[in-house]
Amino acid sequence: MIRSFVSYKLFFHYYLVLLFFLLSLCFKQKKIKTMRKILLGVFITLATMVSSCGSKDDDSTNDPQALIGAWQLESISVNGKEISLPACDAKEVRIYNGTQQQTYDFDTDNTGNCTFEKNTPTNYTVSGNTLKKGEDIYTFSISGNKLTLKYRDKNNNEGVAVFRKLTQSELEEINKMEYKPSQNNPLVGYWQIVSKTVNGVATTLDECTQRSMLAFGRDKIREYNFASNNQQCSYGNVEAKSYTLLGNSFIINDGKERAMPTFEIANDQLTITTNTLENWQNRKTVEVYRRITEAAFQANIK
Repeated sequence: MIRSFVSYKLFFHYYLVLLFFLLSLCFKQKKIKTMRKILLGVFITLATMVSSCGSKDDDSTNDPQALIGAWQLESISVNGKEISLPACDAKEVRIYNGTQQQTYDFDTDNTGNCTFEKNTPTNYTVSGNTLKKGEDIYTFSISGNKLTLKYRDKNNNEGVAVFRKLTQSELEEINKMEYKPSQNNPLVGYWQIVSKTVNGVATTLDECTQRSMLAFGRDKIREYNFASNNQQCSYGNVEAKSYTLLGNSFIINDGKERAMPTFEIANDQLTITTNTLENWQNRKTVEVYRRITEAAFQANIK
């Protein structure tokens, strides 16, 4: 299509040049010079119009390869009305690598600064101008360094999110804002189970159960409880639950009555002790976890 259009433009140019040359040979009388000037003006105008014809084309694209990269949120609107976001939330970053999307969720830390935590990468697929991530379906378009995502919720409200593509240097600066574990919250990080005892008696952990992990953020915890199901080792739905750190204890804020576990960290091992009352009997559960890297965590959940 593009090649035929270019050929058409060249043919039209040559045609105009030939026409002007022939007319110039025919109109040699002095009184016709004015007509020649008019024809020259018409020729230049037409040539300019043809040359600029392709320059006004929309440069937007739905190429999946153009989606790859880091994008920072610029605006969100719902049903045409722009939504005002808190300063930290508006810094959200989405990174696409061709198969997975990772999101940087920003929030205010206990010092009042904007910091982010990396969400677990999720798989996505692209078909035409449709991007599907889990149950979420978007249409997308890219124009220059702007990515526009459109979606509709269950109530048929249309949301539009516009992102700007980040340069590598901009992404490196943003990466410096990642929330890091500190003495104020040593739980932050990834932990994989090592052992479990109940009232001093060791519980046997099969190969699948040994993959179970805890992922602590600054105020959210996610539990990955692996179990064998139809001869496959997998974990169920993972819900990020809010928790509050209280000295060497933490409480999960889900509205359920539960014991408050205590913890101790030594040599990159986390020991969580929970005391409960079952059938009027004390039950003491001790779980030991080892700290693992983010790379090990990602490899484990695949």
